[in-house]
Parts: sequence; C-alpha cells; structure tokens
Amino acid sequence: NIQPMELVTSLTLHATDMVMVCGEKGERLTTPLTVFCNKTSVAGARGSLLVNGKAVGCSLVFNSKGAAEFEGGDAFVPHGVAASLSVFEGRNAAEVSVSSGGEASSIQFDLWVWLAGDQAVIVDIDGTITKSDVRGLVATQIQDTASFLGNALSGANPRASELMTSAAMAADYTHDGVAQVMCDIRSKGYRIVYLTARPITLVDKTRQFLFSVGRGSSHRLPEGPLITQDCATMKAL
Repeated sequence: NIQPMELVTSLTLHATDMVMVCGEKGERLTTPLTVFCNKTSVAGARGSLLVNGKAVGCSLVFNSKGAAEFEGGDAFVPHGVAASLSVFEGRNAAEVSVSSGGEASSIQFDLWVWLAGDQAVIVDIDGTITKSDVRGLVATQIQDTASFLGNALSGANPRASELMTSAAMAADYTHDGVAQVMCDIRSKGYRIVYLTARPITLVDKTRQFLFSVGRGSSHRLPEGPLITQDCATMKAL
C-alpha cells in the first residue's frame, strides 16, 4: 500500500490559545487544548505541557490525525489537573513539546484566565476586522510569502525578511477605525476573543497580522485569545 507523502520534512507544531474560567467556589473550566502536528507519523508519541514554565501533572498523546490529547482521548484539561495549575488572572504562558522519529518540536501559546462573571465579545477576523473574507486571508498568505522570500534573500541583504514582510503588511486590508472600535469595547470591561475559520496552520501568521492592525496609529487591537479551526489549510478552504 502506498502511503500519502508528507511534503513538509521538519516536525512542526501549531496551537491555538486557550481560555480558563475560574468560578467563585474554585472550580476551573477550560476550552479545548488544540495542538496540531504537521506529521501524522507522530501518532502515539507522548508530549508534555508546561504552564508558566511548570510541567503539568499529566502527559499528552498525539492521535492518528496529529492532534494532541490528554490520556483517555480528551481535549479538555482534566479537572484535577486544572485545579492544580499555578495561574493568575489574564495572560499566562503555555507550551507543548513532543519528540518523534528523532525529531523534536515545541510550540508556545497563551492560556487566558478569566473570572466567571467576566463578559466577552467574540470577534470574527475575515470580513469583520478585514474588509472581506478572501482579501483578509490572502493578505496573511502574502505576508507569509514575503517572509519566505526575505529569508531566501537574506544573504544579499540581512534586513531582506524584515523589509519584505513590513511592505506586505503595509497593504491595508482592514476596516478604517476598527482598532479604535475594539479598544473602546475593551475599555468598557469586555474581554476580547478572536475567532476565525482560518486553519490552525496559519495561527502564527494570523497573530502577526492582528498585531500589525493599527500599526503607526494611536490604537492597536486589544490582546485576547485567538481561536482557529483545528485543521490544515486545504481542509479549511
């Protein structure tokens, strides 16, 4: 039997952010852990999870689709483990790492801790922050390509990657004043969640894109968790 060829040779992880809600009685509930590996050959490999630099008291297992799960096949942090985490309100640092086939990879993401009474505004990206679904996604792909070409030309000009990526980001695909509107919403006490149908393989580029919105002006998009689809680019399209 001929097995599908894996075009990407290096082991790479992608991860969306997580949210943990803490109740008044100490209960803690989380959104799913969503970590995806570009190689399905990682299936069966055990990974580790760190939160604020400390190892979480249970291991992860990668399934046949390249997704990380807690033992037992659950994507949610077990209640006992969640209760033991040393976290603080707001943004916390998380990291997943795995070794497979002589390769190792790790990915960092954010764990946002909120209180049970917090109110949130869920914000779509393409067609809401950007001017259209297609142009917003294409803009991110252009930035990715510019970064790749810049790295390829770095021998001729050490700043090639920086210059080409900045030029790609300069093209304005966002609605005028969107950063100010989002800042006004955040100033009223609402938490912000960025939710998108973009694939998890574009999560890092999407973070960079969000960070670039409003660059050079007095308003930038407020920080908040970014949640994408848990699939690769072609399936998302």
